[in-house]
Amino acid sequence: MRATYTRNLLTGDCRISVKTCSEAINYMGEIYGFIRDNDLFCRMNTDFYRVNFTLRGGEELEEKLPKIMQFIDDVQNGRVKP
Repeated sequence: MRATYTRNLLTGDCRISVKTCSEAINYMGEIYGFIRDNDLFCRMNTDFYRVNFTLRGGEELEEKLPKIMQFIDDVQNGRVKP
């Protein structure tokens, strides 16, 4: 799993791009719940080999960054079960 954070310094828009293998599909319930509970705008693309999640927002996304990174870490280390 690889996450990239970018921020436009002129507009303040933020984007987090998470790329992972297709195994993330097994965690869709947990991922959807996290996105819904934290009021995030997310787009998902998949080709059944790779899954890409793109989170977009402004300063509110930057404020939620530690919580997002903790969720990714929890999924990677098996603390979130499908």
